[in-house]
Amino acid sequence: MQYKIDRETAEQQYKLYEEHFEVEPDEETAEDFIKLIMRGRVDLEGDTFIYQLKNPIELENDKPAIKQLKVAEMSGNDLEKLSSASDSPFTQIFKYLEKLNGVPFSVIGRAKKSDIEALSTIVNFF
Repeated sequence: MQYKIDRETAEQQYKLYEEHFEVEPDEETAEDFIKLIMRGRVDLEGDTFIYQLKNPIELENDKPAIKQLKVAEMSGNDLEKLSSASDSPFTQIFKYLEKLNGVPFSVIGRAKKSDIEALSTIVNFF
């Protein structure tokens, strides 16, 4: 796979993200996140990550496809409202992305597996 950003630069960028949010994700999340940076799929704007979808989500009625989604750290209130013991981890992520992006749950559910996994990595960063 050809990357847009070299590993060293991506690792430096990742370290800046860790420092910015004062977090230390597990090694697997860190490695997956660095690969997203290397692919040029994630940027930080303020306190919000912008993820460029690998596969844009097509909409009906000639509306433009969704090409990116925002991911930010959840508040305690968000976690309480969105979490349910009966929800799968993906359902919880979809609910959160729906709230943050104003995109219906059913539309977010059309995202391809690779994009869902990438978004999960970003959510797990926090």
